[in-house]
Amino acid sequence: MLLFDRMPAAETPWTRELWVYDLRTNMHFTLKQNRDDSLENTDNLPPPEVIAQEIVEDLEAALAEFAAIARSLEDRPQAES
Repeated sequence: MLLFDRMPAAETPWTRELWVYDLRTNMHFTLKQNRDDSLENTDNLPPPEVIAQEIVEDLEAALAEFAAIARSLEDRPQAES
């Protein structure tokens, strides 16, 4: 689950960094736990070709979503300055 706070517009950004989490790694991003020990043993991971294919599929899906967003933005009327 992802939770976002809607912040009012400001001249300066509310954040300075973008953090990206790959939540498929069994890591828990809480203050109570740092790292899943099961990832220490690479025998628990899928083969590299499976990981690579999953990355390709995820990137293709993300690209398709961004393309759809771009098309929807092109269809919107332009705001007057």
